[in-house]
Amino acid sequence: MAERKFNMRSVLDNHAELKRLYTEGGERNRDVMIEAIKKMIELQIWGDKNDEGFFDFFCEMNLMDLLFRILEKFHGVRDITIQAIHSVGLLIYNIERSTSINYILSNASLNAFITYAYDFNDDEVLDYYINLLKSLSLRLNNNPIQLFYNEKYNNFPLLSQAVRFYNHKDSLVRTTVRNIILSVFKLNDVKIRKFVSSFPFILYYVHFACYVKDTWTKLDELLQEADRKQNKGLLKDMINDQVDIFLYIEDLLNVNNEETSKLIANSLLAYAVLPVLFGSFHSQNKGVVGLNVALFILFMLFSRASYRPLLDAVATLLFNKTITEEQLTYVKSPIKPPCSYTFSWRLKSFWDEFEPLIKEHTRSLYSAKPEEAGASPEKFYSPRDAGLFALSGGANDNGVRNLDLSDQIKFENELKRLTRSLDIIPIQFIDNLNENLGKSPLAIYARSAEDQRRIPNNFREIVLSFLRSKDDCLVLLTSSVIAAVTSNRNIAPSIIEAAELVPSPSADLRKETEIFLQTQFGTLLCVDPPFRIATVLLLAKLLVRYSPREEPVLPPSQLSMLNDALKLSVKAIIKILKNPVTSDFFIEVFEQEVRRISKLDFKNLEQKYSYEMLLPSTDDINADVEFKQPTTEFEFAKNAIVTFLVLRRLRYLLSSKTKLTAAQINIEHYYQNNINVSNNFAVGTFLDFEQRRLLQCHIKKNGGRVNCVIVEDSSNLIVVEADGRQPRGRVVINSKSKYVEAMIDRSEPRCLILGIKQSAVPNKERLVESMVWFDDPNTCSHAKGQIDTNRRVVKESELLLLIQILDNTEKDLIPL
Repeated sequence: MAERKFNMRSVLDNHAELKRLYTEGGERNRDVMIEAIKKMIELQIWGDKNDEGFFDFFCEMNLMDLLFRILEKFHGVRDITIQAIHSVGLLIYNIERSTSINYILSNASLNAFITYAYDFNDDEVLDYYINLLKSLSLRLNNNPIQLFYNEKYNNFPLLSQAVRFYNHKDSLVRTTVRNIILSVFKLNDVKIRKFVSSFPFILYYVHFACYVKDTWTKLDELLQEADRKQNKGLLKDMINDQVDIFLYIEDLLNVNNEETSKLIANSLLAYAVLPVLFGSFHSQNKGVVGLNVALFILFMLFSRASYRPLLDAVATLLFNKTITEEQLTYVKSPIKPPCSYTFSWRLKSFWDEFEPLIKEHTRSLYSAKPEEAGASPEKFYSPRDAGLFALSGGANDNGVRNLDLSDQIKFENELKRLTRSLDIIPIQFIDNLNENLGKSPLAIYARSAEDQRRIPNNFREIVLSFLRSKDDCLVLLTSSVIAAVTSNRNIAPSIIEAAELVPSPSADLRKETEIFLQTQFGTLLCVDPPFRIATVLLLAKLLVRYSPREEPVLPPSQLSMLNDALKLSVKAIIKILKNPVTSDFFIEVFEQEVRRISKLDFKNLEQKYSYEMLLPSTDDINADVEFKQPTTEFEFAKNAIVTFLVLRRLRYLLSSKTKLTAAQINIEHYYQNNINVSNNFAVGTFLDFEQRRLLQCHIKKNGGRVNCVIVEDSSNLIVVEADGRQPRGRVVINSKSKYVEAMIDRSEPRCLILGIKQSAVPNKERLVESMVWFDDPNTCSHAKGQIDTNRRVVKESELLLLIQILDNTEKDLIPL
């Protein structure tokens, strides 16, 4: 069957049918044409792997050109357009022979397919087109770059077309475009490096920076809207989009091309970071975005970026004690976005806006002859696309087209702004651009160290003043920025030292800022009611970091404040214990948090991030409890427990004054030493129960009865499958007594239903049920009574131990 379908006769018949349908035209032939195109591609993909003659015929008849002519003739017939795009993508993706690949990639009609004037407002057309570009980009690494890039005409259709969709509304389209750009950037080719670091491609960096800036303002607008319940999903999506943006920027900056890295960093600083983030701290700008958004983005920047010039410029302006007037330039007088920029995607992109200038630049740069203007020797462009990067228009004697006055003024202003922001002369045939060199953000930062005319840095004072606030969001975000800056090893150490953000090794060497930070972090930990758990943990991390490394100790005033905060924390826990609603789960949560907090390394605590950092409160049951303002009994209890344990641990970590023994200070060890919580009877293991009190029972398994015994153990419930011949058996049910709830089946009083709790979190509890049968109802009732008694006794003993811990802690907080 395959031989009849895939043979040269089929190839010839298919070609004849395609030509006939092309000649006849008409929408009535749509379905037949689509099937014929499908068959052509199917035949060529099969022939590539099985019969070279198929593709030889494909090349001889120039079927790529025929396919493009079909696309043109049936312009506006949506289904044929989609099939044509899809077919070329399939061909590029599936062909394996190197000669076949080279033919397709070097075929002039391929560039015609790429630059054709499709209806990109049609989402399905766009999806297939983006997949076509993606298939092409996957061929970049294994094929000569000249198959994609025409140096003579400064023409890289794949890249120039992809960036048209950098700001498309569809996140999948944006992601694919970014991956295409990255794949080009990673090519180790001198010509490509030159292309992406010169005009016109540098326009992309500026437009992308403007787009990033607007995503921040959109995020802020969403955050300011009153009905946050409906916006949480959107807010979460926008935060995830920010993560993707920063990952993409980081990838771009790490492709080992210093020229493009500087261009990208200057674009971000000039058009986004300085005017928007720093503008929010500048009184004259009246807050371009809210403080929460500005701090959150700075936190993301310092957490994820590694390009030192960018980090150094931002860190210096944010935390250095003094700065220069010149460093304020882009904050006080933001540079205008290009006239071609729009946040929303549109069919006409910035390439089209700059087309006259691009053509002039191409002619000037490559010395094109007047008779070459309008088209390259090969068919690079669709007639309907006006020739992206093509040379066209009238020319004067020097080969430079005379732009009209309005174009000259518009483009001159645009080029001056580009020169100023990027520190590069985009084109050579426009005068007066040199005077704007050396005014980019990175250039200004580079010479700021030598400028003696310095002024106090108000940005530093404003940011540090947020640590005097009792606004949980502001404190969390500001602390996150400080933690990220001091943890990022790609920032020059001299900058951190000059800002006095480096912790000193001893108390004698500490500087004013260090003392201020330690004081504020300690003070904020003592706020009543306490902050969210995430804020408390971060403040603890920073307090430990800014305590002297050789002798970690708090000054008497702060230690007294910490003692007072611990006393309040103890009272809060005692109050919660008196509430019957919380007392049922409090012990279990306390035990879990004791294990967790005891193992935390405050100095190296991982910094979390979440969209909830931006919100003062949330009632989302799926939200991370560490970022939630407590609203339920469980959340209030957990918040009080974590606050107590953190304050208590800090108290003994940063002060040696205590009357407790080492065992009493370490709560986790104290638990193990004072309560029998051992449980070494894993299900499936064998247990000797000789000399233990037993209760006969049975379970049902595989439709039969299995004789078992309940082994008496006050701390654990252990059900063992009895051997009958010796006092040992295999453990089938095992749990700590405090996690077991027993209930007699009303319909069968000899059956005891055991519910074993798997989680201490209310509303998220997971009970694993097991059923145990006894010979009579009295034995069943006795077993239930014993299980309930064990559960109560264990909880009471743990409660007494908790009260003892609280009492020891409170008594140890002696006046200093």
